[in-house]
Amino acid sequence: VHAYPARMHPELARRRVTLDPSSRSILDPFCGSGTGLVEALVAGARAVGRDLSPLAGALAALKTRKTTNAERKAMVAAAHAVAKDARALADGDLAAAPPRYEGDWFLPHTLRELLALRTRIDAIEPGVVRDALRMLFSSILVKVSFQRSDTDPTKWRKNIAPGTTFSLFSRKAFALAHAPTHSATREATIPNLASLSAVDNTARSSAKSST
Repeated sequence: VHAYPARMHPELARRRVTLDPSSRSILDPFCGSGTGLVEALVAGARAVGRDLSPLAGALAALKTRKTTNAERKAMVAAAHAVAKDARALADGDLAAAPPRYEGDWFLPHTLRELLALRTRIDAIEPGVVRDALRMLFSSILVKVSFQRSDTDPTKWRKNIAPGTTFSLFSRKAFALAHAPTHSATREATIPNLASLSAVDNTARSSAKSST
């Protein structure tokens, strides 16, 4: 659902995980989008991932999270509702101001649509639905911008028609809700950057005190 450069092929991750069948815990210190974590969970192992990229951490957390059919249906319903409300907001009075310099990368109407979408997503109660919609929002940014592709930062002016942002967002939600799910009963442990910084700082302090 979300593009990620140099994504590991699932078969390769599966082979790595099964090299030692006795391993019950798998640590992926560069987990990326979470392919290795998913395969570890499917193999019945405890999976722990970390990555310096906030996008990678968020994507891996969503990818490895167990969701019910009801939650997945709620994601699609929420996405359609958000897109509908955001369309009305973009056509009316939108109080949010665009970030500085973002106008260099988006058509004016596209930027207004994105701001309306983000405003409506942020108003949702914290939880798996909002996390999923934020990831969907992230997944369409490059597609409606002047960046040529996810792996090519070259600026290339695209003719994005009004309303494309909303329709693309809704289609992405449908794809997410119908994506294959893993059969594991566990979820991966993926510390956020704040907790990782605390751990790293504690380790540095301990190292200094022992020298």
